[in-house]
Amino acid sequence: MILRVMLKNYLNTGLADFNLAFKSFSLWLYLGFFDVKSKYRRSILGPWWLTLSTLTVILMLGFLWSKIFNQPIHEFLPYFGTGYIFWLWMSSQVLEASNGFGSFSNLIRQQKISYFGLILRLTIKNFLILCHNSIIILFLILFLLSYSDVEIIYFKYFLFFIGLGIVQISLFFFCYIVATICTRYADFGQIVGVIVQLVFFFTPIIWQVESIKSSMMIIDLNPIYHLITIIRDPLLGKTPFLNSYYISISMMFIFGFLAMIFSGKYNKRISFWI
Repeated sequence: MILRVMLKNYLNTGLADFNLAFKSFSLWLYLGFFDVKSKYRRSILGPWWLTLSTLTVILMLGFLWSKIFNQPIHEFLPYFGTGYIFWLWMSSQVLEASNGFGSFSNLIRQQKISYFGLILRLTIKNFLILCHNSIIILFLILFLLSYSDVEIIYFKYFLFFIGLGIVQISLFFFCYIVATICTRYADFGQIVGVIVQLVFFFTPIIWQVESIKSSMMIIDLNPIYHLITIIRDPLLGKTPFLNSYYISISMMFIFGFLAMIFSGKYNKRISFWI
């Protein structure tokens, strides 16, 4: 009974902070734009430098690994390129969250602020960068359509936007959890960095699922694989397995629940940790 009351209080407090963040959505949207703009201040190309560097990496490594894995370039390049862009988008959010709320210490100490709002600011900044890189994705899709028999099925593109929403919501809540833990335990940020590097190699981004059919358990137990699958496969003309949607949606609700609990329990302590 006591535990139930505590959980209810934590959830109510977390939901209040969550609502506060989205009531000031225009503020966090502006700050997200400002973060991108300030990062490339006095630069001629601005954030397009990141797009250009990402395109260069995809083209160079795509041609190299297509030869190593003996895969047709018109199939491998879109597969690797879209997966790599989505991985950069996802990993960047997690790595920034692993810095904790300490980077916003001046703002936190000056006024009452929504911690969910700070994560929303981080999310918006990285989503804007993804929007810049979406030009590369469009190029890769056109390249795939030009040299393969893949047909344009608009329903699958609709699935892409559904998957994108599921992944972004999951990342939003997960980043809040990571930021809270890393604010309390600074060493945990280093651990997150190592885990992110390892997950990249255990996720079918460079290599394809068909290459290790005998060890499918490695793939099925990797949650990042399912998140990438529901946004990459529709763009490549494939329909993701329902299992990937079940796992991704389950993660979204689990992370959401845990984020609300973390918010209700630790919000008042964060200002003392930084």
